[in-house]
Amino acid sequence: MFYEEIREKLNKHPICVFIRGTKSEPKCKSSKQMIETLKKMEVNFKSYDILEDIQLKEWLKFYASWPQFPMLFINSQFVGGTEFLVQMSDTQSLLSLIPKDCIKVNPLDKIKQTSSASAVVLYMKGDRNTPKDGY
Repeated sequence: MFYEEIREKLNKHPICVFIRGTKSEPKCKSSKQMIETLKKMEVNFKSYDILEDIQLKEWLKFYASWPQFPMLFINSQFVGGTEFLVQMSDTQSLLSLIPKDCIKVNPLDKIKQTSSASAVVLYMKGDRNTPKDGY
């Protein structure tokens, strides 16, 4: 029964995360980091709070063969946890897994829009007020 419930949730949305808490109020550091990474990538996703359903939480561990939360699923397939998501987002390889209709803004289009808006464009880590050194 729980496998069917999990499959239903995964089939409703191309990108699903099972976290502790909600998108607006994650309850642990890893869940917060996963939500922040997905929001930074500007992708649409559905989150489920595993703290609301302990049985679902336990069955997800068997379903994904993964003992930890949060969990990221793309196209009903388990992708990994927070560390994996952060590592893949740093190399941009995660974008190739994400369905195009889940991407709010195509990154290349965003670059084109930004660079055509001004004669000089500066790409940097951080922002104007708090620049960050990558070293």
